[in-house]
Amino acid sequence: MARDVESWLALILATAILFAAEPTGSLGPATAKSVMQLMRAGITPRSSLIMVTHDFDLAATADRVIVLADGVNHAALRHPTSEQLFELMQQAS
Repeated sequence: MARDVESWLALILATAILFAAEPTGSLGPATAKSVMQLMRAGITPRSSLIMVTHDFDLAATADRVIVLADGVNHAALRHPTSEQLFELMQQAS
């Protein structure tokens, strides 16, 4: 596991833009939190993490969130809470 993490961090540090689709989707809560901490730690002022997720708590850890529903951009928020994201999705449906 440690070797996998080292390899993963080396890849992130060499990447300007990291794309992640449901990066914690099949993980338990503790492992998901660890993975997100590692991903955030690997982001520098010269790199970005672009993530797609249905998890409001996970999305709320982002600096900026673009809310899409049915292919329509409903909002762009900076440092939203999971409650704000939930409300926006309810309004969008």
